[in-house]
Amino acid sequence: MVNERGVLSSNSDSNLFHEVSGRCFFRPAGTVSFLTLLSRLLGYARDVVVAHFFGASMAADAFYAAAAIPNLVRKLYAEGSLTDSFIPVYSGMLAEGKHGEALDIAHKAFSVLVILLLGISALGSALAPLIARAIAPGFMAHTEQYILTTDMLRIMLPYIFFIGLVALARGILHSFQRFTAPALAPALLNICLILAAFLMAPHLQRPVIALAMGMLVGGVAQFALQVPSLWYVGIRIRFRLSLGNSALRRIAKGLIPTLLASSICQINTVVGFLLASMLTDGSISCLYYADRLVQMPIGFIAMPLAIVAFPFMAHQVRGEAATGIGETLEQSLRFMFFLIFPALTGLIILRIPIFSLLFQRGAFGHRETLLCADALLNYSWGLWAFAGLQILPRALYAAGDLWSPFKSGILALGANLVLSLVLMSPMGHGGLALANSLAAVLYFSALLGPVVRKLHQPLIKKCARSMTRFLMASILMGIFVSRIASLGHWEQGLNTNNFLVLAGAMVAGLAGYLMMAIVARFPEIKELGIQVGR
Repeated sequence: MVNERGVLSSNSDSNLFHEVSGRCFFRPAGTVSFLTLLSRLLGYARDVVVAHFFGASMAADAFYAAAAIPNLVRKLYAEGSLTDSFIPVYSGMLAEGKHGEALDIAHKAFSVLVILLLGISALGSALAPLIARAIAPGFMAHTEQYILTTDMLRIMLPYIFFIGLVALARGILHSFQRFTAPALAPALLNICLILAAFLMAPHLQRPVIALAMGMLVGGVAQFALQVPSLWYVGIRIRFRLSLGNSALRRIAKGLIPTLLASSICQINTVVGFLLASMLTDGSISCLYYADRLVQMPIGFIAMPLAIVAFPFMAHQVRGEAATGIGETLEQSLRFMFFLIFPALTGLIILRIPIFSLLFQRGAFGHRETLLCADALLNYSWGLWAFAGLQILPRALYAAGDLWSPFKSGILALGANLVLSLVLMSPMGHGGLALANSLAAVLYFSALLGPVVRKLHQPLIKKCARSMTRFLMASILMGIFVSRIASLGHWEQGLNTNNFLVLAGAMVAGLAGYLMMAIVARFPEIKELGIQVGR
């Protein structure tokens, strides 16, 4: 219910925190999952378009290297530190009924962010040559590629301003349990990039520059999409520059540890791109395309559960409906792994068929398919850990522990660098992907200790027992799927036979996994049935 001031009231019937069921966050997670899947499919369409026009070429490497910085900021802020530090404070205020103070905080946070982001965007554009040299030192040996990367950086860095405002809107809307607009925002970026490739690239002397322009326009569109939802919850942004508020200071204080922690996995990815620039042409593109496929199950399984469970747990700490965030965390992880393990197995078994059908056309040949499949194989080993890292740190943030995720992440950061340097020589870009996976497993394992101590939850035993069940069922599924996949002729790329084989393998694999789960009476099947029934 929205009160006369336009702000969601604390006794709203639509407030999920006041439902009795501890699994109520699965329903909005399903909505977010669907919208995220839609955005990811558009992301795939974008990658197909880029691969068709530019392949795994010098120009593609330059674009993906330049896009690494704004994408890093997007992941750190829009999906990371700003929302991670904002939601526990803001959700807590809403749980305590302090809606007027929450409205004031939204205005002040917006004002501070505008000034900060303008300065960062301007400084970044001015320092674009140095940034290009830092993120892709291997390009220095190719003057044309270095200049192209620098020019695209100058165009794309102002995107940081708009995506930073999207991050604030995301934190506000998630605290009010409104997830639709933030989940749809990435779709607009993908649409803008696709249109730029088709409509702008053919008319430019350097066609790949159109992608940089498309990213900037996409940032504007993403923020514009959030405005109606902000109005609905009573947030009509006004400029009120002030730092003299205790809640705002708590948010700012939380930015440092959450920024450092959320940067760990992203820095590991950038390290991989940096080292890949020293390998053969196309190595960065192969890592990028493989990472995009790994991010699919993370995007529509792990992230939706984490996105919805996070404000739920933050509210549980200070609200009346608290039943223990440890139970919420355990349920989220268990359901997440139930869906992630068959996805992991499918990516490993079907890696060549997937790249053959989705990308093998134009400048992207079967050689590129095999190279990208090698990267995907090594990324997939750590998929379960990548998924778990979407929620473990946020459980600690909700419980008030801001520094443990960063301390655990330092181990992963060092391990990734050492393993990358050791594995890149014998394994090439595949070694860089494997190093990233092993570092994620180490990060996840190191976080279990602080989580168990803080939440007093026997999480390790429960997770291990569940993961064993999921792994056994997934292995049996993988054996069945591999037999079906052997019927395809994947060097031929997309054709009717290959399409039917891949589709049949995926459908049969999913049906087989669910059947085994039903026969073995996995509790997750009952929970899934309850959610579908509702």
